[in-house]
Amino acid sequence: ANSASSATEVRITQQGKPRNYISYAISLLNDSTGGEISLKAMGRAINKAVTIAEILKRKMPLHQNTILSSCEIIDVFEPMEEGLDVVESKRFVSCMKITLSKSGANMDTSSVGYQPPL
Repeated sequence: ANSASSATEVRITQQGKPRNYISYAISLLNDSTGGEISLKAMGRAINKAVTIAEILKRKMPLHQNTILSSCEIIDVFEPMEEGLDVVESKRFVSCMKITLSKSGANMDTSSVGYQPPL
């Protein structure tokens, strides 16, 4: 799932302020991008992504499609001393992609994660 990030992708992090994401998302939705954006989040940032999606849906009628997946993250630890091996630790993190669309034109309405506008 390592696709090139598109111009309409908003990556949600734990550190970012929700209002910054919301104003950025609104500017993208009102831009000429066809009125469709994707909010992407991993791990602990997922609840923030859901909150942002709900706030956006209350500001304008938006079709929503949510996809949950699991992403493998590999941490590589370089040794501080000579002669020691590089240590890799693999872990799986929950990933969420919320697609929001003004028109719902490219949406699969039969998808389990689809929600019509409020």
